[in-house]
Amino acid sequence: MANILIADDHLLFAELIKEKIEANSSHIVNRIYSNGVSLFNGIEEFNPKIVITDIRMPDGDGIYLCKKIKESKIDIHIIVITQVSELGTLDYLIENLVSGIVNKSSSESEILKSIDVVLSGEKYLCSTTQKVLDTKRRYDKIDAEILTKREIEVLNLLCTTLSHEDISNKLYISVNTLLTHKKTIMRKLKVKNVQGMILESMKQGYVSLDLQ
Repeated sequence: MANILIADDHLLFAELIKEKIEANSSHIVNRIYSNGVSLFNGIEEFNPKIVITDIRMPDGDGIYLCKKIKESKIDIHIIVITQVSELGTLDYLIENLVSGIVNKSSSESEILKSIDVVLSGEKYLCSTTQKVLDTKRRYDKIDAEILTKREIEVLNLLCTTLSHEDISNKLYISVNTLLTHKKTIMRKLKVKNVQGMILESMKQGYVSLDLQ
């Protein structure tokens, strides 16, 4: 059994969550608060094991509450129940502040499951949130294989007759830094030698055919 506090300015929604938890588990929701400031002030009184909070609330939003709990080093599992679907916000929350994220469109079973999972010491993402983050990671992986503006600049010079020393002087970088760029470029282009680098860079349009 765990003591639970809830922060959500939509009190009807919070009451429904409380009813579902207490009807389907041995956990107790001690109190519902309308903002993060009030909930944080109630932690000492109720000694909760879990805090369930919305993100967007007046007078102390969910981010404020999560940060205050983390800064205080209190042993509390934080579950966010939110409609927020921005990739950056969700990624930041699960990586730095919370134990679980549940979308407000999720079923009651996911809410109950999130409590059991975080109490076991694991992190929980509902199916909706997992899909959003999986999409982000797929794009991150694709972005990781795309040459940066600086790498394209280096590549174009590597495909000329200039020596490494000449290129380094032109770019105001050391030869070692240049060789690091070269290694990264060849890895991203999936080639093993300079000839392959030149051919693949032309094929992908990074370098024009009229090399000087």
